Amino acid sequence: MKENNKKILILSIIGTFFIIIGVTYAYFAAIVTGNESVSTISLDSGTLSIVYADNSSDLSMSNIYPKTEPWISKVFTLTGNNSTTQKMNYKIVLSTTMNTFPDNYLAYKLIGENVSSNGTVGNTNYEYINGIGNTRVAYGVFAPNADNAIHRYTLNIYFLDNGLDQNDSQESYYKGKVYIQEAGIGETPVERPAGWVDAINGTLLAGMKINNPIINTNCSVAGKASAETDEGLCAAEDDYGTTYYYRGVQNNNYVSFAGMCWRIVRVDGKGNTKLVLYNNGENLVDTTNPCAEANDGTTKAQVGGGVAFNSANSSNAYVGFMYGAPNAETYDEEHNNSTKSNILNQLITFYNDKLYSYENVLADVVWCNDKSINDGKGTGTDTNVTYYTGYDRLNTPASATATFNCLDSSGEASGGTSLSRFTSGLGIDSDGNSALNFLYNGESRAYKIGLLTADEVAFAGARMGTANSVYYLNKNATGRWWWTMTPHSFSTSANEFSVNSNGGLGSSNVNTTVTACARPFL
Repeated sequence: MKENNKKILILSIIGTFFIIIGVTYAYFAAIVTGNESVSTISLDSGTLSIVYADNSSDLSMSNIYPKTEPWISKVFTLTGNNSTTQKMNYKIVLSTTMNTFPDNYLAYKLIGENVSSNGTVGNTNYEYINGIGNTRVAYGVFAPNADNAIHRYTLNIYFLDNGLDQNDSQESYYKGKVYIQEAGIGETPVERPAGWVDAINGTLLAGMKINNPIINTNCSVAGKASAETDEGLCAAEDDYGTTYYYRGVQNNNYVSFAGMCWRIVRVDGKGNTKLVLYNNGENLVDTTNPCAEANDGTTKAQVGGGVAFNSANSSNAYVGFMYGAPNAETYDEEHNNSTKSNILNQLITFYNDKLYSYENVLADVVWCNDKSINDGKGTGTDTNVTYYTGYDRLNTPASATATFNCLDSSGEASGGTSLSRFTSGLGIDSDGNSALNFLYNGESRAYKIGLLTADEVAFAGARMGTANSVYYLNKNATGRWWWTMTPHSFSTSANEFSVNSNGGLGSSNVNTTVTACARPFL
């Protein structure tokens, strides 16, 4: 790979992940106009009236330029009268009749307020306005027997800075209106992907959007197929919504952060960018650019050589990133998070040495050590033979069902604390256990670090038992194999999913040390 083919995003540490990119602000004259009207709509289950707060259909603006604030904030109120026993379902539609702006320049955001606490209102994050035609913005529902129930909406329209020269939009023109339609009883909102539109100029997310303007909707199936071509950015569901992930051969997901080089794995459903180590910062030729080609090697993506996942393997407990009492009689005793694994201690040392000063820009999200067990696959206690759900999902490629969701069907303690869903920040993330918080020099310190799951490796391009030398996670990591965070099984020993030096998924005895290592994941 040639150096000039790498697209490297440089991060600073002010407020959030920011990248240094060339920014040209395009200030110019453009005109947006529109036409709306006050109307009453008759639906099968009642009537719904629409009133615009300013009593005006004029959306005209001149001399607009890219900015974060909306150029239009249109407030309208829907009053529902429903005398039936059926829900009154409606949808809000944006009808664009003229639009000469390039794609991905204009965007809308809808904010709904349920004034009468009746039914449900629709809301959206940012969404592009591309081309002309009708776009379903959101759904709403008035409950049965509604009498003058009120739903109030604000539709904001933006012309956002995308970090590039936008002078090609000078004198562009937009015209449209908002109207309401009846929605069928079975119609429900479609979950909106984590939007690129709301990415702040100069952030890592905005840089990714520029480098990847198109999401691949035809990606090969994670876990079943080994991705050996550039499949770009793909989309799937995670715990927080829609996640965008890189798959296959990649040259545009390098990130320079904390004096090291990282690869972007995905953007989660909250918009957090997840990074895995590519170059551990040792023996750099070019310290200003740790992602430089001269710093590539075979083992620099990992930390340590000869690092066991756990120091013992004689009980189900040892599949844990943290674990409880080995050889216990109950699941909760075996798997409660009271003892740090050996691999976690390695990551804690790395975090203290390399990352603690950057903690304010690191996200506290779930790192998944999926200890759940499907029915009939074992008890997860003592030395009972057990196959964890990661095994069910990934061990047989022909039936693989990789997931970004962290399952917890049997991985929850009696007190309600998640045993599998690791978070760091003393309750910052209500979906996790805040277990990654330990004393350091007498003070509590949150550790926002973990390992990739076997599923995330599969989404990146790996397949169980199949070599893949070309997908991006294998780059710079071919001299050793490395641990994932996903339990595999216990038979005569505890086993964890790992990634072989040839790039394929495998499983390994947790106290194996020969050429095994940690690969930090933020």
